[in-house]
Amino acid sequence: MNRTCTAALCAMAACAGARAQEAMSTEAATQPSAGAWYIKQQLRFSRSTTDPVGFDRDIDELRALTSVYYGLDTDLALGLILPFVYRDIDSPQPGVSEDVFGLDDFTLRLKWRFWRKDTGPIDTARLSLIADLEIPSGDNDLSSKSLDPGLALAYTMIRGRHGLSADLGFKFNASGGDVGISPGDTGANALRYDAAYLFRLAPAQYAQDTHGAWYAALECNGLYEVSGDNEVFLAPGLMYEGRSWALEASVQLPVWQDIDHRPERDFVVILGLRLFF
Repeated sequence: MNRTCTAALCAMAACAGARAQEAMSTEAATQPSAGAWYIKQQLRFSRSTTDPVGFDRDIDELRALTSVYYGLDTDLALGLILPFVYRDIDSPQPGVSEDVFGLDDFTLRLKWRFWRKDTGPIDTARLSLIADLEIPSGDNDLSSKSLDPGLALAYTMIRGRHGLSADLGFKFNASGGDVGISPGDTGANALRYDAAYLFRLAPAQYAQDTHGAWYAALECNGLYEVSGDNEVFLAPGLMYEGRSWALEASVQLPVWQDIDHRPERDFVVILGLRLFF
């Protein structure tokens, strides 16, 4: 019986090791094992009703993010991030209102986990370096039409029922635009800073019949652009994580906005599905 319970615990620990309680909007130092696939699908709906640029726009945006990762080896993974965007822009000014749908600039990603310390079947601490290259999609309405590289550092720690992740990343924008609609649309270089705390609500301890776990999450997501724009969101969330899939939901609410070059977002609703092969 003890051996069976130990095997069940190890199986759940292996799943936790592959995903490490990954939050929705904060990078984690996790990746698929060698030869494995990881697919993440997110729907992100945002509304903007304050437009400091001067076009008096109300904007609803639905962004479908498809992320696919493949484990090249134990500590190295290759990723592709495809953002499909529908945007509804309303304005009393002539020639400003429009509906836009298409593929925004997509990202090639290389993720290297260069440090890992496991202190128990589930407990772990990890650091990863992330290298991104944003490639223009060619869409006339959405693409920046420039190659934009980025670097980020991600940290993840799990201690029992508690999980913590944080990231710090810099994106070099080469498009040269002064104004935009979504974060990162302008030509300003951007610094992102995120932190997430997750608490395993149930089960309190893994057992032989455990097939998944419920988590409560709280994130702080920030973006500073060298143009001076800066915003910080708090995002409570809920996640169910099984052995081969996960469902998650979150709402980002602004706590600080100092935006002059694009509309301010009132809120962001996020739904996500993750699959592991």
